[in-house]
Amino acid sequence: MKNCGIMGEKMKNFGKTLGEIYEEHRGMIFWMAGMILVTVGFLIYGLLTLKPSAALVKIGYGDIGGYHGGEWNEMQTQGGYRDGGWTEMLAWPTMALVMMVTHLFIAMKIYQKKGEAAAEVFLFITIMIVMFAWVVLMRLVGEG
Repeated sequence: MKNCGIMGEKMKNFGKTLGEIYEEHRGMIFWMAGMILVTVGFLIYGLLTLKPSAALVKIGYGDIGGYHGGEWNEMQTQGGYRDGGWTEMLAWPTMALVMMVTHLFIAMKIYQKKGEAAAEVFLFITIMIVMFAWVVLMRLVGEG
């Protein structure tokens, strides 16, 4: 059988690294599983809260809003929740999916280059980012 090329080598390396982590570093497996659980939960929540039948949903929040020219004091009154279409809310589940996949690979690369402790810190930070995004999404859904 022919060599599958660069991707075949990388997948073989990925499997080897994952096996090494599983055998020697159970703490990192715990953090990886935690990150996957949090992001899958966020993905499911993001998909369940889409409201395709709604004409308008709350898609964002800004304290001061954007500056559109004019007087400086007008900018202070333009903050608050922004309305938009439900398709714009697809950004949340997409973010969860992208973070789950890319941050898993990044954590394994950090493990290879810097070691277990650095990869665990990266996974912890990823979990905190996803949980923060989850809180923001819950607030947006609550206001909608």
